[in-house]
Amino acid sequence: MRLKATLALASAMAMLTLFGAALSNTTNSLAVAPAASEFIGTWQTTWKNPDGTMGSAPVTVKADTETANALDGIVEMKGPDGVMYGKSSSEGKTWSGDWWNSKDEKGTFTFTLKDKKSFEGTYTLSGASGNFTWNGTR
Repeated sequence: MRLKATLALASAMAMLTLFGAALSNTTNSLAVAPAASEFIGTWQTTWKNPDGTMGSAPVTVKADTETANALDGIVEMKGPDGVMYGKSSSEGKTWSGDWWNSKDEKGTFTFTLKDKKSFEGTYTLSGASGNFTWNGTR
């Protein structure tokens, strides 16, 4: 009888552990609205520099599970990568935030999804006047 009770208790503890882990994973995934997940992944991006030349780099976006609707981005440049951080709109169609890189350049950005495979956007560069285009495709 004691063996059955011990086995039942061990089984119940194992199920609670699994249930707790499932809840923990669910809680983390809820930090990003489903619509915001449309930005998650790797984009091939191009932008217009203030001097009129064009730049390009892949941008990889992932969810920041600590803040609701927050996304982190890495701009894959030669040498140290650039960084992006911001929040998506409640409907998930727009991602806005700040960017910076190792050349002490920084600014803001706003990307708006055209569809699941492309976005149109703009960015600012500290010290330069105006907005510049920054677009992406998958």
